[in-house]
Amino acid sequence: LNLVHRYEKGEIEFILKSSFDHYLKKKQNKNIRIMASFSHRVHILKRLGFVEKTGELTEKGRFAMYIYAHELLIADVFCSDLHKELTEKEIILLIASIMFEGRRGTRYQYGLSKRDTEKLCKKFNKSKVLAKKLNMNNVSHLNKIIYSWVDGVTFEKLLTFSTMQEGDYIRLFRQVIDMMRQIKRATADY
Repeated sequence: LNLVHRYEKGEIEFILKSSFDHYLKKKQNKNIRIMASFSHRVHILKRLGFVEKTGELTEKGRFAMYIYAHELLIADVFCSDLHKELTEKEIILLIASIMFEGRRGTRYQYGLSKRDTEKLCKKFNKSKVLAKKLNMNNVSHLNKIIYSWVDGVTFEKLLTFSTMQEGDYIRLFRQVIDMMRQIKRATADY
């Protein structure tokens, strides 16, 4: 999105050909169609509503420029009315569920009933992008941890809600806080 917004076609080609990815492909003697690949990605961004037919960024595209991870999912939530239908806790849980990369074998205590989790996932599924890309297991795995964290439960108590390592909790919380800062910076009306 930054390339589309800030540079002309010739500059974009120069930047892409200067990338490490291009170097690796060239070194492996792979057929490199860097501009065709870039054009295909821009076409997808147009279809998803991030780029106008004229090549200018939409409001959604300008928002996503300030998000550095999972920008398509986050922009889809915050450039629609979905976030207005969610409580603060549900928004934080959604962000955590997007960011979280669980490990195999980790066990979790569940805070919400299966029915309440399904209702929440149904809310999230109003976004076609979330319905397709969000790991709904993360919502059920993390709801007790995130809701308790937001409520101010001690770190020692949070550690009892799963078999995750302490560092995994800290990493998750830092990622959520960082993403909320990025969203704040990307929001024009804040």
